[in-house]
Amino acid sequence: MPSGGKQGKDKWPQDKNTYGGKVKSGKKINMEDVVAVILAGGRDFGRCPLTTAMAAWAWSVEGKSVLARLIDSLLHANVKKVLVCSNSDMPCAIKSLDLRDHSGIEFIDEPLPVGTAGCLRLAASRCTARYYALYSASMVTPPDIKWITNAHVAAKSNLTVFLQPAETGVAVNRTAGIYMADVQAAKCIPSAGYCDIKEGLIPILWRKGLSSRALSLHHDSGSYRNIDQYLHAIGGYLKNSENHTGFIHAQAQVSPSARINGPVSIQAGARIEAGSVILGPAIIESGSVVGPSAVVRSSVLWSGSKVGQGACVSNSVLANDAVVSQKAFIQNKACLATTLNPADRLTQAAYLAKSRLNELYSLFEGAFEKQASKFIPSWMTAKTGSAIASVLWLMGIFLALLWLYWPEITDLRTIWAKSDEYSSGLLVPFLAGYIIWSRWPKLRSVAVNPCIWGLALLAIAQLLRLFGLTFMYASAQRLSLILSVAGLIWYLFGTQFFKKIIPVVLFLILMLPMPKSVHSRIMLPLQHWATVSSVFSLETLGFEVWREGNMIHVNNVTVAVAEACNGLRMLTAFFIISTLVVLLVERTWWEKLIILFSAVPIGFFCNTIRLTLTAMAFTVIQGQFWEKLFHDFGGIAMMPLALAVIVLELWLLRRIFVLPAANPGPIHNNIIVKKAALNAVTQGEIVK
Repeated sequence: MPSGGKQGKDKWPQDKNTYGGKVKSGKKINMEDVVAVILAGGRDFGRCPLTTAMAAWAWSVEGKSVLARLIDSLLHANVKKVLVCSNSDMPCAIKSLDLRDHSGIEFIDEPLPVGTAGCLRLAASRCTARYYALYSASMVTPPDIKWITNAHVAAKSNLTVFLQPAETGVAVNRTAGIYMADVQAAKCIPSAGYCDIKEGLIPILWRKGLSSRALSLHHDSGSYRNIDQYLHAIGGYLKNSENHTGFIHAQAQVSPSARINGPVSIQAGARIEAGSVILGPAIIESGSVVGPSAVVRSSVLWSGSKVGQGACVSNSVLANDAVVSQKAFIQNKACLATTLNPADRLTQAAYLAKSRLNELYSLFEGAFEKQASKFIPSWMTAKTGSAIASVLWLMGIFLALLWLYWPEITDLRTIWAKSDEYSSGLLVPFLAGYIIWSRWPKLRSVAVNPCIWGLALLAIAQLLRLFGLTFMYASAQRLSLILSVAGLIWYLFGTQFFKKIIPVVLFLILMLPMPKSVHSRIMLPLQHWATVSSVFSLETLGFEVWREGNMIHVNNVTVAVAEACNGLRMLTAFFIISTLVVLLVERTWWEKLIILFSAVPIGFFCNTIRLTLTAMAFTVIQGQFWEKLFHDFGGIAMMPLALAVIVLELWLLRRIFVLPAANPGPIHNNIIVKKAALNAVTQGEIVK
């Protein structure tokens, strides 16, 4: 544990075992009366690549995860119980942690987000204690829990919020991610729903006459959410600890010509080769290799990572087994896998694209020789042998395209499986196949004349993919898949067939997720709209409701509108449904446009209904199981409602807009003839 730090006049004294000070109250607290609650969130998406790959609490410090270090420190302080509160994926992830003592640890499953105060409520229902200490799981240098407890008792408050030390020129401290509450504060938390400490519990305590205080720590707790904060915390961990200044393990291999300056921790099994430079604060974990003449500055190298000869790594994090190539320059980023310099990356991508295109051509070289004049066989033929050959050709091309774009397809499959917003994209290829099958009687009558312009579109698709590989734009790589499909169809079947199939090819774009820049910009406005529209609906229905940010308070029950409830999932699903209906029904072009663009208001409408019904249900039902069941069922139930709205829309368009007859003259004459024949029959005449 780092030591040192000056005591400000407004800060509480520290425990002598940790900071060299004495507790102001002089009252010793029995740690058997304290329960520690660790708030371990899941992976993040979009804001930091490293938190997308792994949760922040799993990041390593000297070969051990941050969460494991925090749990060990709490158990060594004789804490009665350590409760780890996270989502359902937590138990599986804990198995991979290096925790030696599990006897004092209990894991709490959090199916739905309940907030920081909600986690305190879950902990109080599991384990009774006088005091509850809440820690953020991603914390490098947590203060001693004994000092935290004594400072809380000395403050004589029911709830204490601990702040980071005020930096020079900064007037307001930021939250350290540490809270301390007693039993009275825990009893004031609402029995169900989402509740945050700062925005929910503190106002409740104030209304009930209970106290809350904010105290400053003597040193930064090292809490982090991204790479910059993590490196800053590592710097504080090394600089403020005398035991780690210039620490080099006896089993580390360090060349005599290597230059090391500043607080640096080099673990056992690490290798620093000749001519390399290590500038602290930096950590080189076990199994890591810093190549000859390489430079590592203010960075952390996790186990098994390698820095090539002459490479430079600055203010970065190299994940486990990451590789930085020779003479590469890495700055202010996280390396999750092999990293090449721009020249090597461009050469490798060009060679990969060239080799795969050559293999694709050689795969069908014999067939091209047979049909040199046409480039491909005649697909529409009555001969059985030619039909079989055509099918085999198509299957071969399909398999070749699948092999060429297998990394992008695997990436899409992962997004569909893990992202609620884009899970409906999995249905798009199958729906496109059904559309082609339904249109096949018309498509097979189109003359097939192979067009060389399809190869040009295929080349553009490969250039777009090369651009995405070079500059790491995954959206460009995925879009090149759709362009490649369009180029092959145009090349193999000709212009006339391609014109007929263009709507289906455009429909395939709906299986792709939005670019991250677009996704991040629309998330907050959608979340705000969902909250505001739900509050308006509840007020219209006569409920007593008020809003705090993205939280809705209905009849003393708090419902949180999380990012997953912003309606983007319904918008994508309903847009796919509307497009499918447009491609299947026989209507005029302007009617199809109305149906297509109505997906947006339908999505907003259904999401508002779902959130409104969910908020109403949470005021009646009790228990996490029923709340989760109603929450999940509400999203599924909106699909039939959306289909019903689209069917009603089609019916209204048919009833409101009636097209005139194409040729009224003959029809009018035919009606006259039929009326005359009917009159003749009724009068007993024979019409010949």
